[in-house]
Amino acid sequence: MNDSSNNLVNKSTVALPGDVEAWPILLDFFAACFPHINRETWQRRFDNGEIRDAQTSLIARADEPPRAHAKYTYARSVENENKIPFEERIVFQDEHILVADKPHFLPVVPSGA
Repeated sequence: MNDSSNNLVNKSTVALPGDVEAWPILLDFFAACFPHINRETWQRRFDNGEIRDAQTSLIARADEPPRAHAKYTYARSVENENKIPFEERIVFQDEHILVADKPHFLPVVPSGA
């Protein structure tokens, strides 16, 4: 993928509403619905093939018109993850379960700044 792939988190899915006339292109939809992520970041995710049609798995294009009720998956990239000066300790692990002892404030999944 790209050099930010080490920051990728599990895929998320977003469903478009039935009325998509407010957004001429998919980039407009993503930028409007996720205002905490700037438009340039969304454009980069489209350019890197990180946004896909959930039904067909085809790479979505930023300039394509949105389709009513369509679903898209995207790999969330967590930027500016704070370094925590503590380490977790694995207590038990087998093929089905992992038990860890960690500080109560240590996040379980990356969440960014």
